Amino acid sequence: MDVGAFDFPLLSGDSLTGIFDFFYIGKVPLVILISVFGFVLWPICTLSNFYLNPEKTWGLGLLILALGSLVSLFAMKASLLPFERFFESIAKLDELDSPEAFLGKICTIKSPRADQKFGQAQIDNPDGAPFLFNVKPTSEGEVIKRGESAVIVDVKNKIFSVKKIDI
Repeated sequence: MDVGAFDFPLLSGDSLTGIFDFFYIGKVPLVILISVFGFVLWPICTLSNFYLNPEKTWGLGLLILALGSLVSLFAMKASLLPFERFFESIAKLDELDSPEAFLGKICTIKSPRADQKFGQAQIDNPDGAPFLFNVKPTSEGEVIKRGESAVIVDVKNKIFSVKKIDI
């Protein structure tokens, strides 16, 4: 949906996926979504039902619940908007959770040398502390010196196999 200068991804692409993305479903933990939704829905429904439905009829009560739910969805979206980048950064941490995420990355040897017995390498992390891990060269007799660059080609038992490259 496009309204003037604002682009609402509510109905972009697959409509159900667009709605889920718009309301952060799948991006924000479900407990947080339900909590914020409930904290907004409860006072809306309670106060609206008290003032607009003094006879306590079911029809008007259900209408108030439906409209309150709709308002609460958009209030939940607005209240979680400032935290969007925070939840995206948490999702990025999950991407680097497995050793396979580092395959193909370039690392720098940090130990005095890397051979079949011992070696450590580092990949810089712009969001925090660098990643430091154990490596060994792919070739049996190869020795990679401190400061040289290598590319990660395989991982087995949390030991990364690297191949020296010249940069």
